[in-house]
Amino acid sequence: MSDLSPRPPADPRRCPRLGGPVSFAYCLKTGDGKPCFKVLDCWWEIFDVRQYLRQTLAEDELAALAASRPQPKVTSLVEMIRQARQRLQDRPNEPGARQSSGEIDPGDPGGQS
Repeated sequence: MSDLSPRPPADPRRCPRLGGPVSFAYCLKTGDGKPCFKVLDCWWEIFDVRQYLRQTLAEDELAALAASRPQPKVTSLVEMIRQARQRLQDRPNEPGARQSSGEIDPGDPGGQS
């Protein structure tokens, strides 16, 4: 029998990915709507997170969590750049939006075309 609580704590914990405090609820449903791949690593000392996840997630969600791995930093940066460019192309008339071919113009002192 474990001495750990079977329920998530109300107090936040420092997130190694974000660098600040987050609640367990955030870790359970991050920006992409899925549990963070580090949820077990971060919370196992605080409460019985493994048992909690078994009780609250569907089998396919548990399997996806077990198989999830973080993207390499370069891959995630390239993806963020692609998404930002797409947002600018989708909203070309908003203040501050610049249409760009994605190439850098060497004659542009700002480094953007």
